[in-house]
Amino acid sequence: MLLLAGCADFKFGDLVSGTPDTADAPEQAKVEDMQGLATLLDKRSRETPAPSQTVPRIEPAALVGAKVAQITSWMGPPSLVWREGGNAMWRYHDRECVILLFVDGNDIVRDARLSRRDGAGLTGCGNAIGQRIVTRPVG
Repeated sequence: MLLLAGCADFKFGDLVSGTPDTADAPEQAKVEDMQGLATLLDKRSRETPAPSQTVPRIEPAALVGAKVAQITSWMGPPSLVWREGGNAMWRYHDRECVILLFVDGNDIVRDARLSRRDGAGLTGCGNAIGQRIVTRPVG
């Protein structure tokens, strides 16, 4: 019962946030919506990026409204898919950061969040989406 009592104070928002901490972010391009993301990816598909290219800071909100086919072409397959009825949660992760996408029954991203795997806020995860997209082929 002690374990359950401790869980009663847990809030999902304590682990996950849609707004990354910007204090530790270097100066870089910032993409905050689907239109900006589409422009960035179109430009990237026409150019060969330099090895020293700065990773763009892609905000979770830029993925909202995307279809799952777009997401998999940009980010590859998710590490985990958790289905509940017609909805799903897609999880992408690397050594430190987690990207969560909440997908509706029409295969459209309705919410996107970032967190650290160790639960210690978002320090160092501001570029997690940009890093994931830059390291994957754009289809």
